[in-house]
Amino acid sequence: MLLSKEYLISCIRFIKPTYESLSGLVEYILLFPGDLDVILEIIIEEAERVNVYSTLFIVYLINELMSKLSPPSPSVMLAGKKVFGLGKKKLAEIDGKSTEALSASIKELKEKYADIEALWSGSVPEPVPSKRLPAEEDIDLDYLESLCQKNDKKKVMEYIQVLLKDQK
Repeated sequence: MLLSKEYLISCIRFIKPTYESLSGLVEYILLFPGDLDVILEIIIEEAERVNVYSTLFIVYLINELMSKLSPPSPSVMLAGKKVFGLGKKKLAEIDGKSTEALSASIKELKEKYADIEALWSGSVPEPVPSKRLPAEEDIDLDYLESLCQKNDKKKVMEYIQVLLKDQK
């Protein structure tokens, strides 16, 4: 399989903010690890040509690429920073010339760029681990199954309530 520059450019120009679109393009890029620098140059060139919305989608693409490469290569990180900077610059240009009709879109774009910036800077709060117990630790599945087969709803409910009390 050969790396097709035209295919890559076409995919970047018509990228959609869907997981399938981003993931498919990332998987295609990962088929050519030796050509990653060339691919990143193409991505940066296209980010310079497209509008601020498409630049945001390209930032999402690079973010997805970073998550697939562990650890992300320095060239991907540098390309991400460059495309992110281009997007912020385009957003600032639009913000200066915006009308009232565009103000809602600009506000939304600023929020999206701020989310990515927070994600890349590592200031996103860690999710709180749930207090749920693993299913097989305290639940006697055989006992519960036998209660269900007997259609003993009262004992099933009592058993569930005991489990909930133990969980607290």
